[in-house]
Amino acid sequence: MSEPTGRPAAEGVTGGNASAGPPGGAAAPPPAVGAGYGEPWPATPPSEPVIDGDARARLDELLRRYPTKRAALIPALHAAQRRCGGWLPDYAIEEVAAALELPPAEVYGVVTFYDLFHQKPVGRHRIRVCTNLTCQLRGSDEVMEALAAELGVDEGTVTPDGRCSYTHFECLGSCDTAPMMMVDDTYHENLTPELAVDVVRGLD
Repeated sequence: MSEPTGRPAAEGVTGGNASAGPPGGAAAPPPAVGAGYGEPWPATPPSEPVIDGDARARLDELLRRYPTKRAALIPALHAAQRRCGGWLPDYAIEEVAAALELPPAEVYGVVTFYDLFHQKPVGRHRIRVCTNLTCQLRGSDEVMEALAAELGVDEGTVTPDGRCSYTHFECLGSCDTAPMMMVDDTYHENLTPELAVDVVRGLD
């Protein structure tokens, strides 16, 4: 069996796909590998806007690279989510809709369709365990059980210190290295329950 690895997630599985430009364009660099989110923003609107500073610069860059504002919606939501500490409060979704001149209902539809967008706070590090057939046959259920025991919380719940949350994921496209999980933007492959716990213990 191959040694366990930690490598950037394949483009198209995480926010790397959403930040890629149109065909022929130069792709922007993805978030730092393994970079977690900051502290989650509150559910009520803060005094500062979501799309400001770096987020504003990121949106302006996206609008120069995409043919229409609608085409930039998914990467814009990723930028807003990272700015808000890993989730999208209602006011963030509405700000993105206003910035792209799209109906809020359309933006909400995208947010609720894709698993990578969150409408409630997540941990600074989000752990996704692939539980599709190949991973399940090779021990993903045991990996999930080990994470539950180590973190002391149920799936989809944030640890009391805000450090981690974990969930199962239908497929992460790495069947040849099953079982595996994705932590933030990094793949950890050829796992055992013990290796999965070691990865979690190494997170800040």
